[in-house]
Amino acid sequence: MSYFVEVDDSACAAHGDCVDLAPEVFELDDVARVIGTGPEELLLAAADGCPSAAIRVIDQRTNEQVYP
Repeated sequence: MSYFVEVDDSACAAHGDCVDLAPEVFELDDVARVIGTGPEELLLAAADGCPSAAIRVIDQRTNEQVYP
């Protein structure tokens, strides 16, 4: 796998959609936290499903942001 995710704490409104989509990757406290990893498609789906646009997907090899 070549992607990882980061959550922008200041943008996260704790909707929990990411946890619903990828509970092995995220947990919810006051904000979403990254606790694991998953397939690229799952990471992209979680980022796309975040109503606050608080999830960034980063290419691990190039360190470039691929989403949003």
